[in-house]
Amino acid sequence: MSFFTCLNLVFGPIILILLGMCLWVRTKHAKGVLAEFAGKLAVKQWLPKSGYELFSDVMLQDKRGTTQIDHVVVSRFGIFVIEAKGISGKLYASAETKYRTWKVYRNGRGYTFQNPYLQNYRHRCALAEVLNVPLEVLHDVIFFPNEELEVATPGKLVPSFVTGRRGLAAYVLSFEEQVFTAEEVARLTAILSLKRMENSRENKKKHTADLKARWEKKV
Repeated sequence: MSFFTCLNLVFGPIILILLGMCLWVRTKHAKGVLAEFAGKLAVKQWLPKSGYELFSDVMLQDKRGTTQIDHVVVSRFGIFVIEAKGISGKLYASAETKYRTWKVYRNGRGYTFQNPYLQNYRHRCALAEVLNVPLEVLHDVIFFPNEELEVATPGKLVPSFVTGRRGLAAYVLSFEEQVFTAEEVARLTAILSLKRMENSRENKKKHTADLKARWEKKV
């Protein structure tokens, strides 16, 4: 066997794997996965090690079906519901519920995506039901980890809970009014640990079917 044949056998599969990874990173699914990971990293890196309990990729069942939440942070100052979006460009957004989509412009083209405020409202309702807490103690956080994101909305309609990587912890820590005792935080984290669904293939298929049925009903 020649030297070049050996090199091809050794490095050929590695090159194919690297090429596949490069192509995957450009997909919508990959951007979502990386955004969720960035959210988890930001919470772990910048929030205090104690007093803020992090749950990631939380799937819940309530009376409306299933829902999947990127991150939930339980603290004495409320429960923070984080929706991560791997999007970059010029963002045009509003928290007004009449807007079902937000828009971002990138490379001269416009792209629409589901209003994350509405997504998070669904998440908050599910958590309120499962944890038996009022909706008011559940706080929205819409997280864009791409720091190159430029907010270009006229009139500055984007609310304060829309944040980038550098502002995530600062926003969470800006809540200083205690709404839960330490004992209540422990009880809520125990309930969430018990009630969250296993991230199995079967449950993910069920969640996808629920999403499709809800969207078809709205159309």
